[in-house]
Amino acid sequence: SKALFLLFLFAFALRVLLALPAACDPERLCRPDSASYLQPALALAGDHASSPLFFMEEQDASEDALFSRPPGYPLLLAGLLALFRGSATAIFLAGCLIGATTIFPVAACGRILAGRAAGLAAAAFLSLNLTAISASPLILSDALLGLFCAFMTQGLLVALRTRSLKAFSLAALAAAAGLLVKPVMFPVLAVLLPFLLSWVLLRDARKTFAAAAFCLF
Repeated sequence: SKALFLLFLFAFALRVLLALPAACDPERLCRPDSASYLQPALALAGDHASSPLFFMEEQDASEDALFSRPPGYPLLLAGLLALFRGSATAIFLAGCLIGATTIFPVAACGRILAGRAAGLAAAAFLSLNLTAISASPLILSDALLGLFCAFMTQGLLVALRTRSLKAFSLAALAAAAGLLVKPVMFPVLAVLLPFLLSWVLLRDARKTFAAAAFCLF
């Protein structure tokens, strides 16, 4: 809807404007864990990220760093570094965009549970959430994981309402994408989805078996 799109623009602009002072001094966008994402990203980007990088001046971007983190977020960083020639601004804006985009599945969850107004309210609350605002521009994987978790929750709520195996499978795919970002999603994908939620949400033996097999595969 138009209102939801305006909320998205507001959320994106708010994240960019509040983090803009830090973007002028990009080291402020880093945390102790940031190097463990940037090193494998630089190793993947190779010569494509040829411009000087503020955050890696004293770091060793060796190929061994490729195995220090799950590949999802470093792959995203590598793509941005290669496409924008090592620009820190691209990483900063991409994080804000990911954080703002999360309002779409959150709005869908609210709408499924309590109607359209609740969906818009949920999106508005997320757009103003201080933790989400502060995490979006940082060179960390939290915002990306939050996006995948929101899509997973949306798929599970659709499966709850419709007993749809397709919706459950899409939720499992979102959980798998989240696992590629952070290993904390492993219990969800390997235990919670196939052995508990598949039966609770689908209530059909064949669908439950198919959903569990899909998650484990």
